[in-house]
Amino acid sequence: MDIAFGKGRLAAQRLRSAIPVELFRYFDLYLYVSKAARGRLAQHMFIFHEDEHGRLVYERSIPVSTGREQQERYFTDTPSGLFQLDPARLERVHYSREWDGAPMPWAMFLKYTIDGRATGVALHAAPGHESHLGHRASGGCIRLPVKEAQLLFRRIRRDEEGLVPAFAAEEGGRRTNVAGVLLRDEAGRPSFIPGLRVLVLIESSAGRTPESA
Repeated sequence: MDIAFGKGRLAAQRLRSAIPVELFRYFDLYLYVSKAARGRLAQHMFIFHEDEHGRLVYERSIPVSTGREQQERYFTDTPSGLFQLDPARLERVHYSREWDGAPMPWAMFLKYTIDGRATGVALHAAPGHESHLGHRASGGCIRLPVKEAQLLFRRIRRDEEGLVPAFAAEEGGRRTNVAGVLLRDEAGRPSFIPGLRVLVLIESSAGRTPESA
């Protein structure tokens, strides 16, 4: 079996295992990120789309850098879980407020709230840091190759806008759930909002099934 295809199949299994079945009807593009330090899938993002028959079609994988997982000015952790992207925070040019104005071009922020505040965790290009891709090296964001970040940003903005189900909140509305639990009306129907038809699954899976860090 082709090594890349084999890894893609493992990533697809992780997506199918972690994402509630109901959600697959509402989204088109799926990004699987392994933040493990070592292993077959480690420090890579795997890109899939869903075909007309509901099958996940593997496109490619790219090296990434997730958080260093250590205490610094902040704890440099990349959150685990299932996330949507924030349609209001696709930013061609962005500079980090937490990290002294560090550039974050082609930034695609997770729709992720903690303590009632939107976090600064994003997928973004890593100019000047591409030699570190494939290793934990970021302050918590998911760093991508510049060309890949540009392509993904433009694709999402061009193709993936639409109505999506809202994720329910936790802690009295102050925190986004990361398990894909949907907000529902009194009749039990999902509540829809303008968004992006993209799901991002971030795990510590190294590439074995069942998951292990």
